[in-house]
Amino acid sequence: RLTANLMVSGLRTIVFVKVRQIAELVLMYLHRLLRESQHPDLIPLAKCYRGGYRPEERRRVERELFSDQLLAVVATNALEVGVDIGGLDACIMVGYPGSQAGLWQQMGRCGRRERPGLAVMIGLLSPMDQFLLRHPELLLDRGTEQTVVDHDNRFLLAAHLKCAAAEQPLGAADQAAGLWGGNAAPVLEGLVRGGELVREAVRLVWPHPRSQKGPHGEVSLRSISNEVYRVVRADTEEHLEDIQGVLALLTIHDGAIYMYHGQTYQVLDLSLSKRVARVQPVSVDYYTAVQDQKELEFTACLASAYLSMQAHPSDLDPASPTPPLATAGPVLGPDRPPSPDPGPDPPAQTPPAPSPEVAAPRGACAPAASAVLTALA
Repeated sequence: RLTANLMVSGLRTIVFVKVRQIAELVLMYLHRLLRESQHPDLIPLAKCYRGGYRPEERRRVERELFSDQLLAVVATNALEVGVDIGGLDACIMVGYPGSQAGLWQQMGRCGRRERPGLAVMIGLLSPMDQFLLRHPELLLDRGTEQTVVDHDNRFLLAAHLKCAAAEQPLGAADQAAGLWGGNAAPVLEGLVRGGELVREAVRLVWPHPRSQKGPHGEVSLRSISNEVYRVVRADTEEHLEDIQGVLALLTIHDGAIYMYHGQTYQVLDLSLSKRVARVQPVSVDYYTAVQDQKELEFTACLASAYLSMQAHPSDLDPASPTPPLATAGPVLGPDRPPSPDPGPDPPAQTPPAPSPEVAAPRGACAPAASAVLTALA
């Protein structure tokens, strides 16, 4: 609704969401609101941009953005970096992006070229979002995080080692010098056992002739999976998008409702051998959501610390000054006593009843959310 109002006001807006399916849902609801608000002429001016779309389709949306042909675009972080888009007036972030770097990248999409801009973050129900709604000063007063790269990731390392061997045989001296990191030895042995590298004396070489295509083209810059499934319309044979193999069985199985540019399709069949899903347009008011389960097992305690976090009045009354977030005590151990008793808890305070104009459902931090909007604007 906020995006629709901005579009009606003539403000070019970008909406960032976290996952592809939410991007399609937001676009579908946006089209419905524009149709119900007697502004159907604005529907073609709002589009979606996310991973999975074919490269030529993403380039087309980018050109329309560059040439001011669109008033709104709903995007995942695929449009967060790498694409210079100027002339946007507003940025709406549905949920905290997960990092300060992502926050500034998304907010920086609007208000460029010496123009004012509006940035709004809509908090979700996650603990992180709710915490930041109560402490909005942390959004703008902190620097960005350090970039952390795991050079020993065996999936990435295997791909790089194959590419390196195709360019120049890998010698024992390289491995002894630790050129490929401490995890290279078992990864190289796995590549040899799989026949992807061949051992010649003290060298490891790419077993295929140089005239053939090397392994570089098999390394994806966007995902860790090289398996790709095509989504094709059954009536026109139009190639809609490509979906990673790790997601195909979850999102485009037989009978699933699949969304593309705000339209719903039903999957007729999924061919695992051909890696093709055939879909047909349908008009339904539901969609397929994946139910996944995660199991966590506590295996060991590497370190422990005592953090004292008392309930503060500001968590109940947003008008109260915000105290320090936490006080770290000494690390607990056999030779360290527990932290001293901080004393009795402060008396509980009852938050004032909101007025009907700002009434919010239980758990929604309407005053804190207003503070976030004010800070970001």
